Amino acid sequence: MIILHNKEQPQEVVLRTSHRDRKSSILNDFVVLLQESKNDLSIDNDPVSFSKAINGDNSDKWLDVMKDKIKSMAHNDVWDLVEFLEGCKRVGCKWVFKIKRDTHGNIERYKA
Repeated sequence: MIILHNKEQPQEVVLRTSHRDRKSSILNDFVVLLQESKNDLSIDNDPVSFSKAINGDNSDKWLDVMKDKIKSMAHNDVWDLVEFLEGCKRVGCKWVFKIKRDTHGNIERYKA
C-alpha cells in the first residue's frame, strides 16, 4: 500500500498483484510415466551396443537407421577427418539405440 501526499488529503492507493495460476510441468511427465506403466512400454530391450544391434532380431532395421544417421551427419558436415597428432586426445563416440513408441505402445520408429 502506498500513501500519496498532495496539497489536499492524503490518498491511499492499493497496489494490484498478479493471481495467475501456474501449472507444473511435472504433471505432464507423471502422466507420460503412468501411460508407459499402463501400456508396459518398458518391455523393449533396446540394444546397448553396436554388436547387439547388428546381431539381434531387428538387425536390418537398426542397420538402416544407422546408415541414415551417418548419411545425415555427412550431409550436414558434422565432422572433419584430420591427421591424428601425437599427444592429442581422440574424440570418442557411441551408438545409442531406442525404439520410439506412441501412447498406445505401437512402434513409431527405430532411432540410432
